[in-house]
Amino acid sequence: MNEFIEGLVGKTLNLPKEKVAELLYEPDGTTIKPDAIDTIVSLDALRIKSLKDAHKDELTKIHDEAYGKAKGEALTKWEKQIKEELGITTDAKGIDLVKEAISKAANVQMDEEKIKLHPKFIELEKKLNQDFISKAEYDKVKQEFDEFKSQVDRFKITSVVKGFLRHIRVEGL
Repeated sequence: MNEFIEGLVGKTLNLPKEKVAELLYEPDGTTIKPDAIDTIVSLDALRIKSLKDAHKDELTKIHDEAYGKAKGEALTKWEKQIKEELGITTDAKGIDLVKEAISKAANVQMDEEKIKLHPKFIELEKKLNQDFISKAEYDKVKQEFDEFKSQVDRFKITSVVKGFLRHIRVEGL
């Protein structure tokens, strides 16, 4: 069992047998040191750190490539979904695709009935009816006012004529 452990530690840490024995055993060569596990773990941590440092640029490059590929796949899937949902047949990508989708949506023909069913139209129509009178009501009130004004004008003219006639009778002209 000891040979197995010595071989494993030696291969893992890339150390010769003499150095492994020096790390694991007391000077008598049979008793395992109390801090042997901590020493091996710290040496392994240093080994891993040196491997990471040695290959940091390569690992960063691999990470960036994988990230770019995943991002590209996600964008392609999203663009395909937009094209299918909106029935767009174009080679546009990214923001150009979004602009084209907006343009297509803006060109949708709206008939009067669809507009009247839109919630914003209904809201504005209610507000208009509450805050203002309709054209028909306005015309009716204006006609009544004009008729009343005409009657007042006639009454004034008639009063002036009657007053003039009274004045003539009294003075006897």
